[in-house]
Amino acid sequence: MKARLAVPSTPAALAAVSATAALGFDRVFRDGGYVLPLLGAALIPHAIGRIVRRRSASPVLAIVASFAALALYAAWYGARGTTFAGFPTAATPDVLGQTLRDGWHLLRDGIAPVPASTDAVLLALVTVWVMATTADALTFSAGASIGALVPSLVVFVIASSLGPEAISVWTVAPYVAAVLWFLSSRHRDLLAERRSWFTVSGPGRASGASAPATGLGAAAVAIGLVLTPLLPGATSGPLLDYKQVHGGGGYQSSQNPLVDIKARLTRDADTELFTVASPARLYWRQVALDQFDGTEWTISSTSRAAGEVLHGAGDAPTVTQDYAITGLYERWLPAAYEPVAISLDDTRVVPESRTLVHADDDVVGLDYRVESRVPPATPTAAEIAGTARELPVVLQRYTALPDDLPSVVRRTAREITVGAATPYEQAEALEQFFTDGSFTYDLEVPPTSGSDAIGEFLAGRRGFCQQFAGTFGAMARAIGLPTRIVVGFTPGELGPEEAVYRVTGRNAHSWPEVWLAGLGWTSFEPTPAGTQPGATDPTPVVDPAPAASAPGTPTTTRAPVPPPTVTPAAGSGSVTTAPAEPKGAASRVGSIALFAGVLALMTAIIGLVAWGLGTVVRDRHRRSARRNGPARPAVVGAWYEAVDQLAMAGVAVSAAQTPREVVAGLDDDHGLAVAVAVYPTLARMADAASEALWAGRPPDEPTVARVWVDLDVVKDTLADRTPRLVRIRRAFSPAPGRTTRPTA
Repeated sequence: MKARLAVPSTPAALAAVSATAALGFDRVFRDGGYVLPLLGAALIPHAIGRIVRRRSASPVLAIVASFAALALYAAWYGARGTTFAGFPTAATPDVLGQTLRDGWHLLRDGIAPVPASTDAVLLALVTVWVMATTADALTFSAGASIGALVPSLVVFVIASSLGPEAISVWTVAPYVAAVLWFLSSRHRDLLAERRSWFTVSGPGRASGASAPATGLGAAAVAIGLVLTPLLPGATSGPLLDYKQVHGGGGYQSSQNPLVDIKARLTRDADTELFTVASPARLYWRQVALDQFDGTEWTISSTSRAAGEVLHGAGDAPTVTQDYAITGLYERWLPAAYEPVAISLDDTRVVPESRTLVHADDDVVGLDYRVESRVPPATPTAAEIAGTARELPVVLQRYTALPDDLPSVVRRTAREITVGAATPYEQAEALEQFFTDGSFTYDLEVPPTSGSDAIGEFLAGRRGFCQQFAGTFGAMARAIGLPTRIVVGFTPGELGPEEAVYRVTGRNAHSWPEVWLAGLGWTSFEPTPAGTQPGATDPTPVVDPAPAASAPGTPTTTRAPVPPPTVTPAAGSGSVTTAPAEPKGAASRVGSIALFAGVLALMTAIIGLVAWGLGTVVRDRHRRSARRNGPARPAVVGAWYEAVDQLAMAGVAVSAAQTPREVVAGLDDDHGLAVAVAVYPTLARMADAASEALWAGRPPDEPTVARVWVDLDVVKDTLADRTPRLVRIRRAFSPAPGRTTRPTA
């Protein structure tokens, strides 16, 4: 007879578990573009496994076939332009690798929900595919029913924990239902195949097979819902708040805006993000990043209501801009620097950088007006000389650098600026170093700004705006210039309407600002000019204040502003993409100890409940099967319980052996002090099981009764020869036995 692998409902139930776990990413992504790719990633590996098993091929083949299909699926989704006739080419791995790195940066640095961009979805797709493949192998190759749920549970919990709001019952309920369906279906399979506390049921009574699985699942859910909220610290903050917002009622960015530049320049190059009606051609600034840890530029600062910060420009000339947001998915609102008024009442402002932050997540469709003070473009000789004044202490934080910054950065910065007499001239020397023609604008360079990347960038002299701005910022700080990195957009293209600029993803840009005495924060442009996405716009940015320059003479704007106010109001909101400040060592140790204690307590409680439930179910079903079960399944079930006892005692038994072959093989087993003691009993049970399996008539009642008496003898005899640790592990383990029962 052919061994039965599974009833059809089990693969379907496992596929449902993977699919509902994949749908848990609804808290990670802002829109539904992830649904179809992730559902495919969740279901296809199970379909492949099912096909391979139906052909009785090696389980290894199923895994190999699944990952080969993953390569094709990922190429079609994330690098379709590099495929030939649907198959990957030599260029595909590089594109996929870069896309996955971009997705990792986005999800690592972001706070969900984020847009369902190709890079982030591809990373989730690969994760879900590996999850489904692993679960399928654990279920049908390794036979670990409970272990098969671990991959999906990990993915579901991680995806669910990334969301900023309370998890919805509509997210949890389908996953829990799929898990219970899988446990019930798998229990039915194992009932007919092998014996263990989780899978013991009355032979032939498949209709009652779902009771243990359903009971255990319900107990776990009840513990999670009832006991967990009562534990100490259950309602307190997270132990590791890696995206904490400083202050109350603040704003969290869904990602580091500097990381998002690469995606905008490549994937969204032709996507319109916003339009702006402005009488002047300017850079549209979103956010200024003021902290550098050697790896990333980030922002960590308090925000305040716009009415507390923006008080108008007084007698200074201003430029009015009217924005219509069509494709931005961030709360950072673009504006020409320095904004002095905005038409939106619910806007918050970072005082140090005049970064505008909208109150709502969704800014698409938002229209607003900004008044900005844009200072004269070119400083006079006296103003340049005045930048040599001593740096205010309050601005020294803008010169901070990590101790492990490569020495080449500091040395190169000093060499470049050795002849500069003033801070302004030092900044200009750095700018000219990058724009003298020795550097090449290249979008293929990975989007990182860490210390290693800076050294590689200076050596290779290839990169895009992120590398130019970040390296300029590190070098400027290395010579004592207060510097921050701005993320925003170049002016864009004039549309059919007069003085209306259409800004697309290709206009995403980054540039540095240096604080100079008497001039304030002043923009510099180290990125070479060009026509590629993200390159400096070759068209001059003009000064909107005609009185500041000769009539009809456009000039490149450098924006001097007064030194910023850096003391936030108490109780203000916050803006951050940086990690929280670490807690004290004692606090961390105490929190970790509490967490470990709670976890150990919950594990012990679940284990005790599982053991008690398993014992009760096992004994009840065994008594029922012994007294009332159909004759043929009762005899065969007793035999396979005996074989499981042999396995626990250390006697290897192959699933391919018939009952009589099992007994015959005991003569050749050298560790057979165990088997010799029960040899006659096992031989009698094997004869009865063979007749029950293949004889045309069912066993008679005396045979059934004798087999169960023999099983008790086997258990009692082998109990003392089975290691205690094995017995304990077997009592608590829901994994099936080592033998497979042919279909009677």
